[in-house]
Amino acid sequence: KLFAPELVMEHQGAIGVTPAQRDSILKEVERGQAEMLHLQWDLNGDKEKLVSVLDTDKIDEAKATAAASRVMDDENRIKSAHLSMLVHVKNALSPEQQKKLRELRDGARAASAGKDGG
Repeated sequence: KLFAPELVMEHQGAIGVTPAQRDSILKEVERGQAEMLHLQWDLNGDKEKLVSVLDTDKIDEAKATAAASRVMDDENRIKSAHLSMLVHVKNALSPEQQKKLRELRDGARAASAGKDGG
């Protein structure tokens, strides 16, 4: 239902992306990637803390649960940021462009499946 920015870039001519749409999508992708980079940084730090809590002979269950919860919260924030970026990309496209992009994407999938034997 959503479109990866790479797919839009790959078919920008075929779907008639305007300069304003291009700028809007680029700005959103840059914003989303910067946000996800910060979130990934937080996630890796929290993973490191979780590993440290788990790397003992006797694990403090409350600390382990709290650390794991932070990791899962970080992962959910990353997923949410990614979804938000994809929604913004789709919303930048007209219904006609979305239809054409779906056709191009689905045609590529069908062609790829045919090459792979099914």
